[in-house]
Amino acid sequence: MERPAQQAMAPSAASPEPFDLAQRMKQLGLERDPSPFSCCPIGNLVVIPDNHEAALFMCGSYKGTVKTSGLHCIGVFEHAEIISMKKFTLDCNKVKVLDLKGNPVLISGVAT
Repeated sequence: MERPAQQAMAPSAASPEPFDLAQRMKQLGLERDPSPFSCCPIGNLVVIPDNHEAALFMCGSYKGTVKTSGLHCIGVFEHAEIISMKKFTLDCNKVKVLDLKGNPVLISGVAT
């Protein structure tokens, strides 16, 4: 059983032509899509939030740390790994353990 042939819709005079992004970029002299962060021609922009730091890596090797929050320009081949500096608290409630003689001992503690 064959599918029925679809009729081609004729464009109406009232509808405008579709927007051709590739043609418009050629008119503007752009060869590829612009990056949203292309305002930094010598590197990449990275946003570091409050209470965070960034470790900079180039080709897998550590190059340094950015400790201030805000917008920073890093090298083209560098990668920034964002690390949280938030303090975590571990509350260990009563845990029963045995000493060398087999006597039960209750241990509790808080680690930050």
